[in-house]
Amino acid sequence: MDPLETVLCQLDEWRHLPKYRLEPHVDVLFGLTLPRVIASKFGASECDLHVIPEFPIHRKTLRADGNNQSVNVDFAVFDRTRQHVYLVELKTDSGSIRPSQLDDMRSIRQREFKEFVRGVIKIARASQEKRKYAQLIWRLHTAGAVSVPTAFASMQMGCEKPGLAAALQQCCATDTYAGTCPTLVLVHPCNRRARDFDLHQFCCIDFPEYADAITGQGALEDALARHLCRWHKPAGVTNPWLDEA
Repeated sequence: MDPLETVLCQLDEWRHLPKYRLEPHVDVLFGLTLPRVIASKFGASECDLHVIPEFPIHRKTLRADGNNQSVNVDFAVFDRTRQHVYLVELKTDSGSIRPSQLDDMRSIRQREFKEFVRGVIKIARASQEKRKYAQLIWRLHTAGAVSVPTAFASMQMGCEKPGLAAALQQCCATDTYAGTCPTLVLVHPCNRRARDFDLHQFCCIDFPEYADAITGQGALEDALARHLCRWHKPAGVTNPWLDEA
């Protein structure tokens, strides 16, 4: 059996267990295929999309009583040519959708994305993990969202480098996404439990639609599409004792 198929079959089995979380084990597969799905859904050009996982939202930017920590969105997808951003939440189990998380996302939807880029820079300046945040800043620069000093590109991020903190002080948000409010996207199985939530401000992409968008694009995409059609059904509904018989 193909190694990827072996892994996905294992996930098919394990996702039915009470303490197992599927989302963190498949995020890389969704990250690889999101450009195709976003392009198909919104009429964008797949090659113009930049994906950043676990995009941090500065708490103090989100609410007045916040701090320099962050809440994370599963994926930020940047369309530089159309100057637009899609913030994507992935749920492999609709039962894991939390109203408080939806409220945070709605607050994000009402603001210019440039504010959140400024927030990332603030977190980077305050963080003890400046090297990792420098990596994120560079990816935001590649997406057109951040201007960096000339010396930034030549810094060796793999080791401590004098001047990194000073370089972060010189980073600033560009006007590429000024005036842009992000589009909120919820990728989820679309079983009945999801209908209990107010999702009208989200563009919902269910697993069958996601599978349709990636089918025929390659071996990895076809394998994921097949299993998404299984993950469309709620976890725990199979009869393993019958399957093993």
